[in-house]
Amino acid sequence: AHNPDAKIIIMLREPASMMYSLYNMFMWVRDLVPNGVRYETNVGAVKPLTFEEALANQDERKAEFESMRDLDAERGVRARRIFHTEVAKYTEQVQRYLDVFPRDQVKIVLLDDIKADVAKVYRESLEFIGVKDTAFKASFEVVNSSREIKSYTLHRLMLKHDSLPALRTVIKALTPQGLRRKVFHKVLRRNVTHKKQPLLQAETRAWLMAHFRDEVELLAGVSERDLVKLW
Repeated sequence: AHNPDAKIIIMLREPASMMYSLYNMFMWVRDLVPNGVRYETNVGAVKPLTFEEALANQDERKAEFESMRDLDAERGVRARRIFHTEVAKYTEQVQRYLDVFPRDQVKIVLLDDIKADVAKVYRESLEFIGVKDTAFKASFEVVNSSREIKSYTLHRLMLKHDSLPALRTVIKALTPQGLRRKVFHKVLRRNVTHKKQPLLQAETRAWLMAHFRDEVELLAGVSERDLVKLW
C-alpha cells in the first residue's frame, strides 16, 4: 500500500564518484569480509583493501557473501551492505518509483545541482513538497566529511558488539547507559581524523565511466536530463 499523493525526491550522484564515496564509507563502518572492503589476515589483523582491489574482486566477494548463511538477519540485525558496482545502476531503482507515481510527483536532484546552487535546490525542494512560507533559516555547512581511522583494531572492537563480551558485561554492570554512550562516542571521535578524500585515480575513473556508460544513457532517458554530457 502507498499514499498516491506522496511526493518523491530522488538524489543521485555521478556513478564513479558515488562508488568511491561508498568505498570510503565502508572504510568507516564495520563491514568486513566478504561484503565490505576490509579483509582479515591469517593472524587476525584487519587490513583495508584499496579501492582498486575492492573493485577487482567484487564479484568473488559478492558470490561468497551470498553463499553464506545470513547470521545478521537470523539475529534480527540489519543486513550488512555489499560493495558492488550494481548499487550505482540507478535506472531500475528510479523506474520503480515512476511505475507507481506520476512523473510530476517525482523530483530527481543531482549532486551536480546541489554543488552549483544548494540554496536553489533547497527552495525548489520545499516548493515541490508543498512547504510555503517558513521562518526557518537553513544552514548549508558541510557535515559528515571524509574521515580516516587511526586504529582499525580499536574501531572494530568498539563497533563489533560481540567482541570482548566479558569486559562489556562488567562495564554495563558498573556504569550507567548515559555515561557509556558519552564515553563511547568520545573515544570513537578521537580515533579518527578528518581529511580531504584523495583524488580518484584517473585510470580507475576512466574504467568506471566506461563500465557505467550504458547505464548513464538509460538513466538520461528516465530522468529527462542530459547525463551523458554532464557525467
